Amino acid sequence: MSIIRRLWAGSIGIMLGALSAAVLTAAPAQAATELGGVDMQRGCGSNYWHAEVYYPNQHVFGWRCTHVYSSGYVGVADIDVNAVCASQYGTGAYSGYLDYYNPYSWRCYR
Repeated sequence: MSIIRRLWAGSIGIMLGALSAAVLTAAPAQAATELGGVDMQRGCGSNYWHAEVYYPNQHVFGWRCTHVYSSGYVGVADIDVNAVCASQYGTGAYSGYLDYYNPYSWRCYR
């Protein structure tokens, strides 16, 4: 075996050894802790706005804040579900859903 091949094989062995040591010593990933459900009404802020599944065909993403004005106009606004979780459960809380087809499956995690 030529010197170049021996050096190449040796460097590959060193890299593989370092990689396997890094993988074996890595800290285990922690699972997210479920904090509870999401209060979508909190995301609408005001008592004059109401949370509802306004676009049911959008499944979990169908939630909107709505308000019917005296003129009959319906105002519609998005809900920032991550912001609702942070407001409800504190800094670091974020949202996720269990079932895309069930708009009531939103949960907050940390």
